[in-house]
Amino acid sequence: MEPTDFLLNKLIDLTSGLDKVLLGEFAKAMPLKKHCKGEVIAPAGRVANEVFFVEKGCVRMLYYLECREVTASFYFEGSFTGPCISMMFRTENQQVFEAFEDCQIRTLSFENYTALLQQQPEFYRLRSTIAERIMADQELIIRFFLGLTPKQRYQYLMENQPELFLRVPQHHVASMIGVTAVSLSRIRKRISY
Repeated sequence: MEPTDFLLNKLIDLTSGLDKVLLGEFAKAMPLKKHCKGEVIAPAGRVANEVFFVEKGCVRMLYYLECREVTASFYFEGSFTGPCISMMFRTENQQVFEAFEDCQIRTLSFENYTALLQQQPEFYRLRSTIAERIMADQELIIRFFLGLTPKQRYQYLMENQPELFLRVPQHHVASMIGVTAVSLSRIRKRISY
């Protein structure tokens, strides 16, 4: 299946100076996969074999803390995500990535990734850009938890990810900001006054 213009345009936006034909070859190496809501795309505890681009739907990143699920982030259309560090360095993945909604994602397997880099040295720049984007998103999650209060986290999400509140139930938002659903309700009340 041919890559969509959506993916190709995203790749063009991320890079400057890379030929559109080369970017098209990179996009062709990312086949479309469909995942049903609730399906695990990348489990924890294994070495990851692919990263992905969310073409349609929503992907949830979570981890387990003392036997309970903790939502770390949500990725919507146009996002590159996945267990990048695990795939690149062949280490055990620590997070779970699941289809939060029915999803269509483009995947870049480790095999295609290494083949592309061997065929076209220019792809090293694109690889670095995508990896930097994914790692920056994951560092932002760490800063989000360490540097902000739950109220500040909620306000940050309201300002920077308003779509989240239209597509994600409140108990997942509460988990994402590190509070219970009851505490989230109190934060929302305080902010609305």
